[in-house]
Amino acid sequence: MKKILKIVFGIVFSAVLLIILFRIISLQDILDALGKISILTLLIAFLLYFLTYVFRAWRFKVMFKDQFSLSKMFSITCIHNFFNQLLPVRLGELSYIYFMGKEKNTGQATITLFLARFYDGITMVLFLVVSLIFVTGIDQLIFRYMMIAGVLLVVISISLIIIIIKRRAVLYLANRFLLHLKKIGLVKLRWIEQLKKFRKEMTLSIPRSMHLKIFLHSFLIWLISFAFFYTVISSLTTISIWKILVAGSLVNISFLIPIQAFANIGTAEGIWAIALIIVGIGKVPAISAGFVLHLLQIVFFTWLGLYGFAKRFFWKQ
Repeated sequence: MKKILKIVFGIVFSAVLLIILFRIISLQDILDALGKISILTLLIAFLLYFLTYVFRAWRFKVMFKDQFSLSKMFSITCIHNFFNQLLPVRLGELSYIYFMGKEKNTGQATITLFLARFYDGITMVLFLVVSLIFVTGIDQLIFRYMMIAGVLLVVISISLIIIIIKRRAVLYLANRFLLHLKKIGLVKLRWIEQLKKFRKEMTLSIPRSMHLKIFLHSFLIWLISFAFFYTVISSLTTISIWKILVAGSLVNISFLIPIQAFANIGTAEGIWAIALIIVGIGKVPAISAGFVLHLLQIVFFTWLGLYGFAKRFFWKQ
């Protein structure tokens, strides 16, 4: 029931955003913006988008200690990202757990996905804070609030990293706490068993020495992603790389919240428009850029998704 409510909320939220956006711009504004994209820009944008998939696949390959080929991980990454972009409220994440669960087990699949998203979030916070130091042209009040939020997120991120690295002690304490709550009837035995299983999977799956590698892969993924954002948006309007870093960080941090509708339609355009307006881009070019960027992403993830399906189900790996 909760999932249904989330889906309904995402659809309504997206519809409201689209209505608001089309009261500000027209379809012709979007078509005019599309006309500014050259063939060379499209080719560079697709190459950068493709490279993010390669490094995402490589990151999962590293987390599974090279048990699977890069080709296999790439096809799964293509399918996973296709469903993740297409389905509402991030339900597409389950596709990765399903396919990797068939290859390995769902426990390890869940942990690797969790760590990938965790370090994605950490990387976004890092890019946001660093870019805020160098960016100019943002309203001072908004800048102050973003800097405070960024510092708080850094503190939270460092705390979470310590918890992840010192997971044995943390999970042991959590287990003892749950056992105490069980004695007074506040938790069920299966919760404790699930925590023990998670603790065992974490210990076996990801050694501490691997966390730096995961972070570096995440950093490269998002560095290339920002290059993709800059390639597209800078061809539509004048914008600095620091503003792209701020806007892109805000957008992708917000995407961690499961509020998306089908194919992110409405939410992606709306959130990109808000982020670009915050960094000083006019309403019409900001909204147009949001639509064009998302349209290209839909085309690209569809192409790569079809390749992933063909590679997985029709071509021998």
